[in-house]
Amino acid sequence: MKKLVSCLAVSLLLHSFASAKELKTDHMNAHDMLKTRLDAVLEILTNSDLKFEEKDKRILKIVTPIFNFPLMAKLTLGRTQWEGLSKQEQEQFTQLFIKHLKHSYRDKLTLYTDQTIVFKPAVIKKKGRAEVSTELRSKENSLSILYLLWKQKDKPWRVYDVQIQGVSVVSTYRAQFKETLQKGTIDDLLKQLEETVDKDAAPQKPGSTTH
Repeated sequence: MKKLVSCLAVSLLLHSFASAKELKTDHMNAHDMLKTRLDAVLEILTNSDLKFEEKDKRILKIVTPIFNFPLMAKLTLGRTQWEGLSKQEQEQFTQLFIKHLKHSYRDKLTLYTDQTIVFKPAVIKKKGRAEVSTELRSKENSLSILYLLWKQKDKPWRVYDVQIQGVSVVSTYRAQFKETLQKGTIDDLLKQLEETVDKDAAPQKPGSTTH
C-alpha cells in the first residue's frame, strides 16, 4: 500500500486515452487541477488493455507539467547549500534529481488494486500557496496525502511537495542528501545521483521494486 502511495504521490498522479494536450488544467484552481489529474491517472492504472510500458509512458506525459521539479530540487538541498553551488552544479543536480523523481514510481504501477481517492477542499495559504488534502482508501485502510502547491503570477498551480502520513517527500530527500554532503562533497552527491538514475533507467519487469 505504501509503495502504491509513493507511485501516486511522487508521480502525481488521466479519460483513459487522454493526452497531455487534452487535459487542459492550467487555468483550474488547485483542487480541480489535482483532482482531474489524479482521477485520470487512476483510469490509466485500471485500463487492462494497456501494457505496463504504455501506462508508464502516458503517466509521464501527465506528471511532468504539474510538478515544479526545479523548485523541489532546490528545496531538497536548502538555500545555503544551493547558493554555494556553481550554476553548472545547480543545473546538473536539478536534471539528475528530476530524472530520478520521474522514474521513481515506474516499478510500482502494478501494485494498484482497488484504491479510491477522496479529496477535501483546498486550503489557500498566503503568497500564492495552497494545500489539498486527500485520502487513499482501500478495503483495509486509508492513508492521508497532502499536496502542497505554489502559483506564480499568471502561471498555473504546481506541486512542490507531497506529505504522506505527515512525512514530506522533500524533507526526506533533504535528510538523505544532507547525510551524503556531511560525509563528502557535492561531487559525491552528484555521482550518487548519477548511479541512481542509471539504475532507474535499467529495464525492469513490472512488479519489481527497487525504490
